[in-house]
Amino acid sequence: MTDIGVIIGGGIAGLAVGLYAQKNSMRLTILEKAAALNCEDNLLWLAPNGLHLLADLGLLDELRTVYVPQQAMLFSTRHLRELTRLDCQKLTRSNGFPIVAVKRADLYKLMLRRFLSQGGEVLYEQKLTAISQQDDVVSLSVQGQNRSLDYDYVIAADGIGSTVRRLVFAGSDVHYQGICTYLGHSVTPVAANYVGRTIEAWGTGTRFMLTSLDGKVAYWSAIVRPDVYLKNSAPITPDFLLQLRSTFADYHPDIGRILDSADPTSLHRCNFGVVNGLKAYAAGRICLVGDAAHGMPPNMGQGASLALEDACFLVKSLRQAKTVEQAFSHYDERRRPRAKQMVQIANSMNGTFQPKGRFACAVRDVAAAAFPPGLSQMRMAHLYKVPFPID
Repeated sequence: MTDIGVIIGGGIAGLAVGLYAQKNSMRLTILEKAAALNCEDNLLWLAPNGLHLLADLGLLDELRTVYVPQQAMLFSTRHLRELTRLDCQKLTRSNGFPIVAVKRADLYKLMLRRFLSQGGEVLYEQKLTAISQQDDVVSLSVQGQNRSLDYDYVIAADGIGSTVRRLVFAGSDVHYQGICTYLGHSVTPVAANYVGRTIEAWGTGTRFMLTSLDGKVAYWSAIVRPDVYLKNSAPITPDFLLQLRSTFADYHPDIGRILDSADPTSLHRCNFGVVNGLKAYAAGRICLVGDAAHGMPPNMGQGASLALEDACFLVKSLRQAKTVEQAFSHYDERRRPRAKQMVQIANSMNGTFQPKGRFACAVRDVAAAAFPPGLSQMRMAHLYKVPFPID
């Protein structure tokens, strides 16, 4: 297929598509609305499905220098008494890789460096204002440019707040789920206790997640159910850490120490949301990938891994199909059921892991401790397999 396409969005999902295009001798330019894309210094978790695809792209050896394999993903009471776990060493035996923790910025920089070194191009300050398609042409209007940009097809990787989705896919929106996570990091001796293991502690209507890459810095998420909705971009007041310390005062002392040592400049807000009302991932010669298609709460830790799956499968479809429309239709048909399953599980975790009442939380803890860990292990091992052949 010799059609000329473009990627909207220069984050991890957009770079994944660009890298897979390069692997298949296709060249796709990336248009990014920001003047420069700087990822936050928070962590993400890559599951075996994502690691298999990064290996396929030839990025895994370099990534190994910055990620930390997790021995286990632990779920505990607020006092850090273990209730259940996902054993990552068993996951390595069943799936070839464990779950790993890595700085989002490190993964992004690695992917961007490889994309550019192979002749890729990222054009910044390209804010999309309109998009239309007629016959075999998709026309983009970009702020500050007098002429439209015409392409044979468009791949939108512009995140959960996707402009392309808003302009093209009527009836879809992002639904806020009443849960918010505040992410930060802390330089503290306590971090030495959490290298190579991620712990999610459950309280009443709250959760606290933490790990460390180096034993010096603890990376954490304080997950709450706020009474008032605030946009992610809304300022975080200087006294907010005091509020967090009060909210999590009845948690294990390590969590109090972590919050006492928190770097206020590292704090940022992330509301839990999910894309609703999206009936298809493709419309003619326009398609959505990553969070633009299936943005979900981060409970599954699958954002980057699913984006890599999308990228691989979409480029394979473009390479094999006779027309762009056939490729996008095949991608939509195959990817939506997979993403829908992940969204449903992630959504169910909100209620299961973070109920509001004390009685419900007590039931949660008893049920989690009693549930056979082998069943959970088998289920996650199945979910973390790439659901299609990798060339």
